[in-house]
Amino acid sequence: MKIGVILSSFRLPPYQALERAAGLGADGVQLWCASGELTAEALAADDRRRLRRRIADLGLEVSALCGDFGQSYVRARELEWLVPRTKAAVGLAADMEVDVITTHIGVVPHDRSDHRIDRASRWLRAPG
Repeated sequence: MKIGVILSSFRLPPYQALERAAGLGADGVQLWCASGELTAEALAADDRRRLRRRIADLGLEVSALCGDFGQSYVRARELEWLVPRTKAAVGLAADMEVDVITTHIGVVPHDRSDHRIDRASRWLRAPG
């Protein structure tokens, strides 16, 4: 069984946190990409390559990116802001060669026929 840590839990700058994770014997890390230094907006292509290389050099793997933006995919008024941020996180995941993005989609209505569930489901499955 592999052991992983959420990198932001160390409350250190990313590269120092990676060193700490490796020093503790972790196999992998989950990167917080919703805010701070590891967002898609903050990491240029060279930064992404450098980060991937450092993670590999430390013998770590990225298990997931956490893109929990603190908003709801169920509420239409928040989608205008969430859609571009989420797409940017997906691009970051692709560049970092990470297959998993974690998030919270918001409170899902109990009534399965609620149109908000259908809207959120369609958007979350939409290509591009």
